[in-house]
Amino acid sequence: MGRTTRLLLDAGLIDGADAALRLHRALSAGASADAKAAWITGFLGRSGIVLVHDPAVLGVLDEWLVGLGEQEFIDVLPLLRRTFAEFDPGVRRNIGDRVTRIDSGGPVEVSVAFDPALTGPAVATAARLLGIGEVAS
Repeated sequence: MGRTTRLLLDAGLIDGADAALRLHRALSAGASADAKAAWITGFLGRSGIVLVHDPAVLGVLDEWLVGLGEQEFIDVLPLLRRTFAEFDPGVRRNIGDRVTRIDSGGPVEVSVAFDPALTGPAVATAARLLGIGEVAS
């Protein structure tokens, strides 16, 4: 059904608001996390450009992701990651830019704290792979 909705949208037979409503219904309670992720994969196909140009569709998808429980998120993450991995890097960057502006209309500030005991080995490995040398942890 996701693919059918996308084809209707691309053909101009439905508008973005109708596509967003169909997406919202597909993501409602009752369907399994796998079925929801499959609907999204079918809808987006190999192009996420609709998420760049249609804020209603992006908003529904964002709202659904934010509302997932921990286990549901873990279950759908690999499926959605594969879908988004097929997008052009520029499209992924534009989607990320749009997501940062959903709630406030402006960029979202992100504060990240790293645990040196957990990140030290990864940073040291990345440094060796890049030929940077030893990095203090």
